Amino acid sequence: REFLTFEIPLNDSGSAGLGVSVKGNRSKENHADLGIFVKSIITGGAACKDGRLRVNDQLIAVNGESLLEKTNQEAMETLRKSMSIEGNKRGMIQLIVARRLAGRGEVRYTPSLACTGTFTVCFYIVLFGFKLVLLH
Repeated sequence: REFLTFEIPLNDSGSAGLGVSVKGNRSKENHADLGIFVKSIITGGAACKDGRLRVNDQLIAVNGESLLEKTNQEAMETLRKSMSIEGNKRGMIQLIVARRLAGRGEVRYTPSLACTGTFTVCFYIVLFGFKLVLLH
């Protein structure tokens, strides 16, 4: 996994806000909360316009507040509060995310609908430690 920090401006997203839906994952064995992950990115929202956040990214921290060691419910509430007018006076949200890296020889296919309405297909191929990104 790699850890990334994004500062995403919210000012021009209007009522769409950050524009992500999230899901909480749980362990199948003991039903422990495993964190919250980006389920989808909504067209017109700040995350879509920014373009760096991806589906399946795990949210680790929001505006400097760690989501680790919180229940999924508490983590989602922290995210919601950070998006409120009181919680976000800077017009920007800072996210730290964990992203799974493609394994050697693994090909990742990630279709994404850009905010402009164009369709981009992205292939990730990791060979010999190099990441090759092909856009179509």
